[in-house]
Amino acid sequence: MIESNIFRVATFNVRFDNNDVPTTSVNKVSSIVTQGETPWQVRRVKVADTILFHRIDLVGLQEALYNQIKDLELLLGSSWGWIGVGRDDGKKSGEFNPDIPGSIGWDAALTRVVTQARFQDLLTNTTFVWINTHFDHLGTKARLESSKLLLNHARKLASSSSPTLKVFLSGDFNCEESAEPYKLLTGVKHQDIKSKDQESITNLSTMIFADTRYEINGLKGGSFGFSKTFTGFSKDTKQERIDFILVDNISISTRAVGVISHGVVSNLYDEMYISDHRPVISDLLIR
Repeated sequence: MIESNIFRVATFNVRFDNNDVPTTSVNKVSSIVTQGETPWQVRRVKVADTILFHRIDLVGLQEALYNQIKDLELLLGSSWGWIGVGRDDGKKSGEFNPDIPGSIGWDAALTRVVTQARFQDLLTNTTFVWINTHFDHLGTKARLESSKLLLNHARKLASSSSPTLKVFLSGDFNCEESAEPYKLLTGVKHQDIKSKDQESITNLSTMIFADTRYEINGLKGGSFGFSKTFTGFSKDTKQERIDFILVDNISISTRAVGVISHGVVSNLYDEMYISDHRPVISDLLIR
C-alpha cells in the first residue's frame, strides 16, 4: 500500500482452469507457444506474480474456480485472504456468487455472479463496499438487466448510512462503452448519447457510477498502459475494453474518493498469455 488511505485496487479475469488444455509441469515456463491458451498450472505463477509485483491491495477476480483460488492463496502468501462462494452450488462448485446458486436469468448462457464485501481501514476507520461481478457473454438482455439490478442495489447501499456509503463496482462486463449496460451504469457521464433506460430509474437517486479511467487527477498523461482489456490468447484476436473499475459518482463529486492513477497492464510475459484479459488497476484515495 502506498499510503494509509490510498488503496491500489484491480479487476482481473484470470480465465478459468480449462481442463481441455493439456497439463504441463508446474515449473516449466520455457518453450511456451505464443499462440493459444497455456494451462493454468503454468499461468498461475505469473498471475500471482502480477498481483504481487504491482502491489495490489484488493483485486476482484473473474472466472476463478475453487482450485484456482486455493492456488493463489498459497502463491500470494499469508497476508492475503479471499471472499466468495461457488456460483453453481453456493459452496465450492463453479466460479467464485448468485442469490440462488446455479440459477440463470433472462437470456444469459450461464449462471452469473456478484460478490459483495464491506471493508474498513483499521487506521482511518474509512468504510466502503466493494462489488465484483461478471456479466454474461451472450445475453444482451441479461447484461442490461444486470446493470439495472446492480445500480438499484448500489443506490440502496449508498443511502443506507450517513454520510453516504462509498460503493465500488468492478468486473468483466462483457460490453464496451458504447453498449447500453455501460451507459446505464455511468449515466453516460463520459459520453454525449444518453441511455434510453437511464430515465426510468433516475428518480431513485442521483447516484451513478464514474469510470476511474476518466477520473484521474494524478497522472498528467492520463491512463497508463493499454486501452483495451480483452486480448484473447492470440495476437490476431480483436481486442476490446470490457473490464472496468467504477466508483459511485457521489463519492467522486464530494471528493470522498479521488482517482490518483489508472492503468491497464500487460498479460503477455515471455511470449505467454497469463490470461485472455489484461489486469485493470486503479489507485484510489479514500477519505
